[in-house]
Amino acid sequence: AWIIVEVLTEKSKRKTVYNRLLLCMSVMDALVSVSYIGSTWPIPSGSPGVVWARGNVQTCTGQGFINQ
Repeated sequence: AWIIVEVLTEKSKRKTVYNRLLLCMSVMDALVSVSYIGSTWPIPSGSPGVVWARGNVQTCTGQGFINQ
């Protein structure tokens, strides 16, 4: 999270390709980390053999998109 804040708050850091790539990697890392925390919750309710499945098809598709 610190890298995201650091790059977004300083205009000079947003100008270099290195910092912009670092920002993108940090944002994706944060999204995937949140996705892994709720690993089975987005899976559709009633899926056989899945513990704590509470989602629907849209939440499952969204998690799959982020994890790819």
